[in-house]
Order: sequence, then structure tokens, then C-alpha cells
Amino acid sequence: MSVTNPFGASGENPNQNPYGSANPDPQTPENTSGNSPYGQAAQGGTQPGYGQGAYGQPGYGQQNQQGTYGQPGYGQQPQDPYGQQGYAQQGYPQQGYNQYQGAAAQPGSFDAMESFRQGWKIFKEKPAPWVIASLVYGLIGLVLFAIAFIPLITWSVENSKTYDSTYSSTYGTTYSSSEGPPIAALMTFIFVALIMSIVLTLLQSIMIRNAVAAVGGKNPEIGDLFSFRQIGLIFGVALALGVAVQLGSIVWVGGIIIAFLFVFATVAAAVPGTGFVDAFKNSFTVTTSNFVPTLLLMLLVWVASMVGTLALGVGLLVAGPVIILATAHAYLTATNGAVQTRA
Repeated sequence: MSVTNPFGASGENPNQNPYGSANPDPQTPENTSGNSPYGQAAQGGTQPGYGQGAYGQPGYGQQNQQGTYGQPGYGQQPQDPYGQQGYAQQGYPQQGYNQYQGAAAQPGSFDAMESFRQGWKIFKEKPAPWVIASLVYGLIGLVLFAIAFIPLITWSVENSKTYDSTYSSTYGTTYSSSEGPPIAALMTFIFVALIMSIVLTLLQSIMIRNAVAAVGGKNPEIGDLFSFRQIGLIFGVALALGVAVQLGSIVWVGGIIIAFLFVFATVAAAVPGTGFVDAFKNSFTVTTSNFVPTLLLMLLVWVASMVGTLALGVGLLVAGPVIILATAHAYLTATNGAVQTRA
């Protein structure tokens, strides 16, 4: 007795999905009878069903079985599913670094008394270069000062107590001088005084450069205090500050205010990496953030200068370097600069 196949000679169900089971889990075949239209289907779990591994999904038995879009093939290292670097790999640490730099640029505080103590201790470590340089600088200044005044002194001696016989009063004979010093004498004085200011500013710039290095732990040799290397910016800032103070002095308090606000400008210019404008900006920031300590520092500078001057000027050989060292220490402390504290 023959049995007729209801599905025809091909043995296929016309309602059957020609592409296999629509089972959402391709790992478990829906047809358990083994009658697959495409041959043997996944016997013993050794071969995945049709459609498995779509979009780059790894084959059966691979550890990572998530069908992530763009997932690497078999044997490749797992990668970030979005194809980009992690948030903390580049952007976040860079942002933190910039924030740290900005915080470090903010001015701190300083102790004026401690800065003067440190200035004195630094000076005592190696006083000879400072004293010799101060002595030579002072002699150069005295020579230029004398040259500037020689024409005026000569004119004053020749024209003193000129007798005017044509005029008298009930109180006796009147003495008078000529109308004024000659133009040549005045021009000579102004020219030599200008040269003296430039030379002394240049020498002061050398001392400031060495003071910043000494505060950081490198005491200068004698030759360092007569070397003109790396003082161009310091010299330029000092000249600009001097001109600004003179112009500000037209209004009496203007010069004082400018000198106070930018008292650290030349020291800032001696710090590597500082520009011309930054030297003034940094000084302004430190001064306004430390108004009272800066005021106390200037008071101590005035006292030290007076004491040095009263000692027949000899005291300035010590007071001058200590003042510059103290000013450098105060600025570098406030800006987290290179400071080696002396015990």
C-alpha cells in the first residue's frame, strides 16, 4: 500500500520558510526531526544555523557572543564598540593638566620678614661677589655723577658773589649772580645723567638676574656679576618702568603708585619663560593679591636703605644685595617659583 506525500514529490511544505527557521535563537534549531531543506543542520552543536554570525558576529564557541554591530572577527582583540578612545584616555587628563597649570599660575602669599631673613642668609653664604660687585657699581655711579656735575660746579665757582656796583639798598651792598648756567653746562649735565641712569640700570639688571638664581640655590661667582648675558628683557623692563614712574610723577602720587604696583616687574622678567608684558602683569597680580606684605616689604627696603646710607654709604654694599635678594625671594615664593630655603 502506497502513501501519497501531501507536499508533493519534493517533500517540501509550500508554507515553510525557504530560508530556515525564524527562531530568534539560531543556536537552538527549531526543526528537531533533522529534516532540513539544506542538508544536515547543526548536528551535535558543531555548526551554527543559517543567519548566525550576522554583522561580524563570531562563530559558535567564541567567548564574546554579543552580536554588536561592527564587532571584530574571530581571534581579534576586543575593541571599543563605538570605535573611539575612552573618555579618560586623552581628553580628561589633558583638561586636568590645564586646570593644574591655571591653579599654579595663581599668586600665593609671602612673608616680608621671612624674605628679608632669607635674603640675609643667602648673602652670608657667599658675600664676596655681592660686596665686590656693589663696590664697583657704586664707583662707576660716583664717577658718572661727578662728570655730570663738573660743568655746573665750574660755572658756579666762576660766577659766585658777582658784585653789582650799580645797585645798593639801605641794608648794604647787594651781591648777585648771572642770569643762569650756560646752555652747554645744562646739556652736559642732562646727557651724562642720562648715561649714568642707563649704566646703573644695566648693572642692576645683572644683579637681579643673579639674585633670582641665588634664591633658587645657585650662588653667583664674581664673574657672574659682571656678565651681561640674559639681561636684555630685564633691562628693557627696568627702563620702561623708570620712564613710567617719571611720567607718573607729574601727578605726585602717580609715580608712587606705579612704583608700588610694579615693584616685582624686573624680578619677574628674570624668571625664564616670562615675556615683557607678562612681567608687568605678574607683578601687578602679586602686588594686588599681597597688598599688606608688599607694603611691609617696601617699608623694610626703605629702612635698610636708610641704615646703609647713614653708615657713610658703606652699609649699602650689604644693604643693596640683601634688598634685591629679599625682593626676589618674595616674588618667587608668591608665584611658586624656584626657592631653596636656607636654614
